[in-house]
Amino acid sequence: MKKLELKACLNYRFLSQLQYAPGGEHAACVVSQADWEGNGYKGDIHVLTPKETLHQLTAAGDAKSFAWLNDHDLIFPAARQKADKERLEKGERFTVFQKICIRGGEATEYFRVPYTVGDFKQICESRYVMICRWHPEDPDFTAMTEAEKLAAYKHLK
Repeated sequence: MKKLELKACLNYRFLSQLQYAPGGEHAACVVSQADWEGNGYKGDIHVLTPKETLHQLTAAGDAKSFAWLNDHDLIFPAARQKADKERLEKGERFTVFQKICIRGGEATEYFRVPYTVGDFKQICESRYVMICRWHPEDPDFTAMTEAEKLAAYKHLK
């Protein structure tokens, strides 16, 4: 029997978040894989349709959770724009939700939340319940000018 090498886990893929579309015809899940350089995990959404095998829907490695909007559209939290990624790296707290159709096409921004969302569930067509990170001493970036944001970033570090 061969010894298990430290980097062997990089070849493993883990399935999670298995969910059926509201009509039950399609299913989706998150496929995650260890990321050695990023010291974490990358995740992408995969879809299973009645006539196909499991196929990859997203490819940026930033889709670790999702919810069905209807039988063909999904939403998932991911900061895709360079400016958003920079703001998050500076410490600003918000979540961008993307929308993508399982029939093809690229994800587009659907809505934003001014908090870090940990988990979310759709409770009706246009309402969601979310678990968000919030602390009373966190700055309210939504009401700040760019100069005020720069000053707030310095206090976060």
